[in-house]
Amino acid sequence: MSSNNSQPTQSNTGETSSLNDGQILREFLKNLMVNIYNLIPEKDHDSILMELRSKLDSLFYTAPEILGNFMIDIHLILQKYIPLNEQNPPWVDGINTIWQQALKDYKTFSE
Repeated sequence: MSSNNSQPTQSNTGETSSLNDGQILREFLKNLMVNIYNLIPEKDHDSILMELRSKLDSLFYTAPEILGNFMIDIHLILQKYIPLNEQNPPWVDGINTIWQQALKDYKTFSE
């Protein structure tokens, strides 16, 4: 992916052990969106990149009790812009792998 000044960056501060559940979930969702964002090629994908960036920006202003809706929102964005088929480019397969792992990890927040 070419250099982009507005591209989100992933933070690994190691401070999650001292954060409350809402902050941990917020960090999880932020990392998920950043990882997905970073896999999407800029060329011909402006719409999904802008929508993911907008969703990421709104993450920090969202009440903790409705953060769980972000998983649904991310899924809807991916479904809208990235059709899955048998001939996926490698970046789509990478997003699918990240998404499947995130679903497994997300279960720890909903237990």
